[in-house]
Amino acid sequence: MLGLNEPQVWTLIGVFSAIMVGILTIGFGSLRSELKSEMKSMHSSLSAEIKSLAVRMDSGFEAVHRRIDYLDRDVQHLMRKEFGDNPS
Repeated sequence: MLGLNEPQVWTLIGVFSAIMVGILTIGFGSLRSELKSEMKSMHSSLSAEIKSLAVRMDSGFEAVHRRIDYLDRDVQHLMRKEFGDNPS
């Protein structure tokens, strides 16, 4: 039976440790690059969605603005009709 004093045991422990560190390094490096690419694609997708939302909001605000203009025109017409051209 081999004890912990034998050089072969320490060599095997060192080799096993080096293999485990290598596997973890490769795994974490791969995971990091995968997450980075996913974040980049998510960012571009989110950016496109925000631009789309901005366009929709602008068109909605324009529609509200037009309705307010029509309402203003109608109120002015009613005021002129009720009080005449010069209410003072």
